[in-house]
Amino acid sequence: MNERPRSPLVMVEWWRVIMDEVQLAGDSSDSANMVSLIPRRHSLAVSGTPARADIKDLMGSLKFLRVPVIPHDSRLWHRLQQPSMRAAFEGLFRSIAVRTTKREVSGEFNLPHQNRYVVPVELSEIELAYYNDTLDRSRDRLRLPADPREDRPEDWTLDRAAFIVCLRNLRQICTHIQVGQMGDNLPRGGAGGGERRLHLGRSLMTMPEALERMRNDHTQEFLNDTRKQMRSCIRKAQLTLLDEKDDLRYLTALNLYEKVRTTLEKQLTSVKNHLKDLIGDREDTIEIDSTPDRQQSQQERERVLAIQTTKSSIREILIILHQAWFYEGDVRHMRKEQEAEVDSYAQADMIRKEILKGPLHTANTSVEFLKKRLSHTSALQSVEELQTDETDNRGGMLTNGIITQANDLLEIMNDNAFLVFEWRAKILALLSSPIDADNTATHDQGESTDVVDPETEYYAEALKAQGEVEAFMTAFAAAIADRKEFLLENRSLLAEHDARETKQRSTKAALNAVVDDPILELPNEIQEQAKLLMKERQAFRDARTEKGCERPLKGLLIDLNGVAHGPNRPEEIAIAKEMAKFLKAYIKEQTDYVDGLNKELDLFQNTFNKRVKYFAALQEISDSVAAPELKRKTLEADLADCSKDIDALEIKLARMVVKGRYLQYLGNKDEDQEDIKEDCIICFGSSDDTQAVLLACGHYFCWSCYKEYRKSQMGRKCPSCRTEINTKEITRIKLRSDKDAEDSAPGAAQNGNEGPASIAQPGGSQPESQVVPEIQSEETENERRAADLRRLKMMDLDKMRGVMAMDMLGEYGSKINFLVKHLLFYKSREPDARHVIFSNWSDSLNIVMQALRANDIKYISFDEGKKRKDVVDEFQKDETIKVFLLHAERESSGLTLTSCRVVHLLEPVLRHSFELQAIGRVDRLGQKKETTVFCYATMETVESRILSQGVRNGTSIYLDEENADEHVAEMPNVASAASKGGDVAGEGNEEDLLGLIW
Repeated sequence: MNERPRSPLVMVEWWRVIMDEVQLAGDSSDSANMVSLIPRRHSLAVSGTPARADIKDLMGSLKFLRVPVIPHDSRLWHRLQQPSMRAAFEGLFRSIAVRTTKREVSGEFNLPHQNRYVVPVELSEIELAYYNDTLDRSRDRLRLPADPREDRPEDWTLDRAAFIVCLRNLRQICTHIQVGQMGDNLPRGGAGGGERRLHLGRSLMTMPEALERMRNDHTQEFLNDTRKQMRSCIRKAQLTLLDEKDDLRYLTALNLYEKVRTTLEKQLTSVKNHLKDLIGDREDTIEIDSTPDRQQSQQERERVLAIQTTKSSIREILIILHQAWFYEGDVRHMRKEQEAEVDSYAQADMIRKEILKGPLHTANTSVEFLKKRLSHTSALQSVEELQTDETDNRGGMLTNGIITQANDLLEIMNDNAFLVFEWRAKILALLSSPIDADNTATHDQGESTDVVDPETEYYAEALKAQGEVEAFMTAFAAAIADRKEFLLENRSLLAEHDARETKQRSTKAALNAVVDDPILELPNEIQEQAKLLMKERQAFRDARTEKGCERPLKGLLIDLNGVAHGPNRPEEIAIAKEMAKFLKAYIKEQTDYVDGLNKELDLFQNTFNKRVKYFAALQEISDSVAAPELKRKTLEADLADCSKDIDALEIKLARMVVKGRYLQYLGNKDEDQEDIKEDCIICFGSSDDTQAVLLACGHYFCWSCYKEYRKSQMGRKCPSCRTEINTKEITRIKLRSDKDAEDSAPGAAQNGNEGPASIAQPGGSQPESQVVPEIQSEETENERRAADLRRLKMMDLDKMRGVMAMDMLGEYGSKINFLVKHLLFYKSREPDARHVIFSNWSDSLNIVMQALRANDIKYISFDEGKKRKDVVDEFQKDETIKVFLLHAERESSGLTLTSCRVVHLLEPVLRHSFELQAIGRVDRLGQKKETTVFCYATMETVESRILSQGVRNGTSIYLDEENADEHVAEMPNVASAASKGGDVAGEGNEEDLLGLIW
């Protein structure tokens, strides 16, 4: 027998086996199992990070060290991890482990000096607007008030899972506004504050494109919330009319209806103009519920979606306007104001027709297409085409029974032909019937009406006809299926209806099977008529059973061919051949007719569906003017809820107006800056301020004018409109001069001051504490954070200006732009320098790859489908590759990259362990050159707060102090901290976590 050759490793007993990076071999990995088989006297496991992600990773080390019992007894290992067994756990590892810190061995080897810098990056106004929008959504999702000074709800608790998601979103945006949105599995965002963040799409966008998407989203959200408020107003008016104690209920309701109309008519005009711009010179063929063609370009699909969204908005506005006019007509009727009543109902009717115009046009177009199609390619011209006179054929001794069955079945099919032809004609007549009444019935001036309803008697009749069509189409499909069954024995799902009726069973399986019955899928009012039609059709199937001709014509044809080709008398063969020839031709002819009828049936169904859309729209209008239902136990409670909703939406819409104006300013920044200065009614644009303030009321002021005005006695109200100034809702805007543009750099925070925000969110930094005492505590916290940042070693400002002066191709966001320019800066001054770039997010690495390719910077990564070892070998051998891209979560351990001397960390982290693990790829034995670490952090975001928290916790590795290196050397290195790109696992002090975003 051929035995498998044994490895020399297991054929020799070794004195000592040493395993480096033991954490890479989990307790169940093949490598761990293989190493555990090597015979030896002594075992030595070496690791800088014994646990990669979890304490259970230690099992691999225990198995390699051949610790008895514990690695093989899961219950004992679980018991050992309990808090009560902490002393035993520590005792075990103290007895088998020796920990040596970097400081203890610092005298045994000398690594080149390492410099560590924070690179402060200032987000652009567009990026910051998107960041703040996501921050607002995150606070809403966590049920946090916008202002930290406000009390949280009494039942508030921190949802840690939701907090981690929100924090991750904010951190991703700091790297690039599309990071976290370019993969396949992600939550779709969109308009509405409940979303995690606005979805910008998977394709990389420029900042102007992102701004346009943000504007559109904001506009859509504003429209949605406005309509929501108007619906609440209409409901409040309806509920007010039910309050008989209120003598002013009619006037209150009329005022509310007028408010709804005034608001929405303005909105309707702008939305219609927007739709006209979207359509342009093209023909408007896009329906609201149509599915975009996959073969269309991404740009065309987005255009189609925008048109559909706009049409849907117009439709919703019209429905609410119809409600307002219709309900006002009811009020005018109650007040016996005949002329106003008729006018209100006429306006409602006009809007109703506008709503139905699109569905009506679609339905009528479909009917016209059906008529035109049938006039050219009709499946049937007369009933005789489905019939035959050859029903009295005679057979011989061998073929008599076969031919008799054929005669009987042909007679049944002749009778079935009358049914098919009649039902087809009925369906055509019903589908062709008009569904909209002529506009002839108008009320004379001053003529009152007791009720005006969209479902007049005419529409009721049309709706009834639509139900008849559905019943006839169901029966017609079954009759066609029967005909095909008579010919070929091919049974469709519809044809199996009879089998279920004739085989009534009480078993659970039989009852479940009945669910497929097409009749049961019809509305109740149509089922009865469909059952009557099905009984007519069933008569022919019963006749087939009674006459004993259950075999199809094709089966009889096969029998006749058997006789014709058998050793039979010539007379029998002749009879069989003649009848077989007839049946073959008949089957082919009738099969073609059946196929034609089935195609027509699809056409009928399509026309029917288009008509259904019209009646669905009509029903929606009818339902919208139904009497209101109480949601609470009392009318007063419902009215209070309505008023509360209206007031809350009023506040939100006022804020959104300010936000919308700011977004418009961002898009027309160059043109609007002088206009904004001139908007200041205090100095009329004469100041040299580089900042402006946008109040919640929508008025602009120069920053210096605003500060001085706030000190005056009248400083609590807007000088333009006298609206109370809320300091939590002001927006700060930068107005950069030419000199600012030259001198500015992302490192404005060089001295630790975060600098003015492009847009200050509610509760943000407002340097006017001498005026508004209530924000002094917040100012104190901001000063503490600024002091924390001043303790960090920031990148030299002159060097940052040199980096910013580099030219690059493409636009990839503030942070990645600076990274690419930084690499180009090195390439021009130190071309031999090699770099390793770490990021927590795959999307950011993909964006960096695009930027590097565009700027002719050669790189390598593990995302190219090659083996890990092959990628490292290629990087080590090919010195033209200057950049190694690594994912911080998956690829920050087990690598030696001493040929690199510059480490770029795209994101700061809450825990130092990830940074030490990443830096350790370069700063290790074998490194002969001085190394440099750059951590890129955006100011005035969650990232600057992470840096500040690291300083306070004593875990920052970027301190600008003499003993900083000694401090770093004493830090423990726990790789699990970098798990899941979020060096944040949700544990920790609740207030510290909230301090990152609130």
